[in-house]
Amino acid sequence: MISAITNLVFLVNFNDLRVFLDVVDTGGMTQAASQRGRSQPGISRTIRDIEMRLGVVLFRRTGRGVDLTPAGERFLGFARATMEAFEAVESEVREIASVGPRELAVVVPLRTGRLLIPVLQKALTSALPDVEVHVYEDAMANMAQGLSQRKYDVAIAYAPPFRFEQRHDQLFRERLHLVGTSEAIAGEEATISLGEVAAMPLLLPNTRSTYRNQISSAFAEANLTPTIVRELETSEALLAFAGEGEGVAILPYSNVYREHEAGEIAVREIVSPPIERQVGLLFNRYVVGGTRSQVRSTLRDAMSMLAQRSRWLPIG
Repeated sequence: MISAITNLVFLVNFNDLRVFLDVVDTGGMTQAASQRGRSQPGISRTIRDIEMRLGVVLFRRTGRGVDLTPAGERFLGFARATMEAFEAVESEVREIASVGPRELAVVVPLRTGRLLIPVLQKALTSALPDVEVHVYEDAMANMAQGLSQRKYDVAIAYAPPFRFEQRHDQLFRERLHLVGTSEAIAGEEATISLGEVAAMPLLLPNTRSTYRNQISSAFAEANLTPTIVRELETSEALLAFAGEGEGVAILPYSNVYREHEAGEIAVREIVSPPIERQVGLLFNRYVVGGTRSQVRSTLRDAMSMLAQRSRWLPIG
């Protein structure tokens, strides 16, 4: 079986390897499809094609997603080593040939733009005076595809759904908060336990959302059953219904800081246990060398100035 992999890997292209690694890193076909902006059947077909070319089975399907077979474990080592070597050489070649980018497109998550865009636009324009800088808002589901298609050069993203590898920056931790009217939040304390949250009328994202999956997993791991009164499509809808007193929502403080500062809504940080995700940077592979280092440093410094207002916590 191993010799079959060794002899036939030349039949697998780089895009196939990236899809395979996405499935491994996210734990399933559906999750990988969401991260890449593709359909789940399309991801499954790519995996089946790889398995047919190699003559082996790479994944066992489980109720939770997929697990690697022994052949899959061996192929994983090859895939990671191949992609790392290719990207290292590609980066070196592009750096040798590059005279620096003329434009830089940065994308931030929806609802954080009003916090991030003015500060990041000014910081990047100052640091890169010869580069035309654009900062956009977009849904997390669109970011992976936007990076791979060079629509965006840099993404400020969350993990989950993304997995931040060593070559990417993990900048902050972000804890989720209970959001609603003062009457609905019911308490003067700055924090609230997850058990108390489970008993409250909850407004949650729909089940197709990776963000919803994280919240649901937190309740399941604590052996709690949430009381769900409505499922909604967007953070804006969650905040609007919470503001009307129909229920309470679970959102990051960076999404609601302005409404809270204006006294329009109340918030309490969820603890015991907290629901937490990471805020970090993702680059497409065409941003290389000195430009990548300068952009990384500039964004890290600019976002650090916003950490207190957005309630981001240090990594570690």
